Amino acid sequence: MESENWIDKSHDSWSVFKIMGELVEGYEKLSQLGPCVSIFGSARTKPDDKYYKKTIEISEEIVKLGLGVITGGGPGIMEAANKGAKLAKGKSIGLRINLPFEQFTNERDLKIDFSFLESGKEYTMKMYLDTQNTHWKENPMEYQITEREVSSNDNIDIYLAPGGGFAIEIIAK
Repeated sequence: MESENWIDKSHDSWSVFKIMGELVEGYEKLSQLGPCVSIFGSARTKPDDKYYKKTIEISEEIVKLGLGVITGGGPGIMEAANKGAKLAKGKSIGLRINLPFEQFTNERDLKIDFSFLESGKEYTMKMYLDTQNTHWKENPMEYQITEREVSSNDNIDIYLAPGGGFAIEIIAK
């Protein structure tokens, strides 16, 4: 085998540790959520469907029991579950993967941990965020720009509209 192939192979081997590290980090973050219930279901269920409505009710009851709700973050039953948890003012988590189709994600809240920033330094953060009026189809250009100071000790909550997103620019002081 040529030496170039060995170098490629050794790089591939080390990527296993990177993946393991990401899995451990994900499990640690999820463990901080407390007890949750995972709700699975069709991404094609419409809001007027009886199962969509029932899922909202069920997830509201789950939250009243002191549990959070975790879904795949997509439309349909997942959207209904996250909506019910949010209506009941509980934890609503959407864990999303990239699929070639169905890239729409439902309305959700996201927490960003800034511990990746260098400790002891101050930063200015500019955020481009969805508003309550943003919608991926009906009003996609509705957004707000906010600016604030952040450090490695900060965590922020971000609202994402259906199919929405955000951008953050961080500048060291």
